[in-house]
Formats: sequence, structure tokens, C-alpha cells
Amino acid sequence: MKRFRFVIKEQDEMQISTDVPTADEIKSEINNLIADLDQAQLPAVLAFIKNIQQNQNKSTLEEKKNKKNCFSHNNYKTFDGKSKCVQDTKGLSKEKADAYVSSVLRDMGELPKKKKK
Repeated sequence: MKRFRFVIKEQDEMQISTDVPTADEIKSEINNLIADLDQAQLPAVLAFIKNIQQNQNKSTLEEKKNKKNCFSHNNYKTFDGKSKCVQDTKGLSKEKADAYVSSVLRDMGELPKKKKK
């Protein structure tokens, strides 16, 4: 069996700007882009922007519809049912989901507070 050894050479540090532009800088950039557009291109740009807004609204509505309320008494009545729901929705292990459910139920007043040792 042959063994290979790989050597990773360090690359020169890349100059990447991590500065977040201000709202005024963004508006200025947009105005510059719009000024460069032909009059015929403006309706297409507006349609594109409206499409993006509609897609964002649809995705947030779908996320709200798909989100389960694991602590509703109508859907999950037992501790184990709530824990299983949290495991499925958050992808937690059984132990972590149990701890999460316990914490939330304590905050809701459905379980007694932990006693300090």
C-alpha cells in the first residue's frame, strides 16, 4: 500500500472587505445602477424586484405553516410526545430534547422549578 503525503502551501492573504455597507451607500449604488439603465430595462428590473419580494413573503408564510407547536396540548399531550416532536423538528438527541422540553415546561409553569442542591 502506497502512502501519500500532501503539503498544503500557505496562500497569500486575500484582501476581502468585511465592512457592511450603510443604507446610504446601498441607496447610492442602486441609484447609480438605475441611472445606467435604459428606459426600456426599468420595467424588467421592477418586475424582478417584485418577484423577489413575493418569493420572500411566500417562503416566510410556508415556514410558519410548516412549523409545529410541540407544546400545544391539542397536538402533544404527554412529555414523551412533546420530546419526540422536538427531536423531529430541531434534530436533537433524546436526552437534549428531554432537557429542552423540561426547560420550556418549567418556564411555562407546568413543571416545578429545579431545586438547588
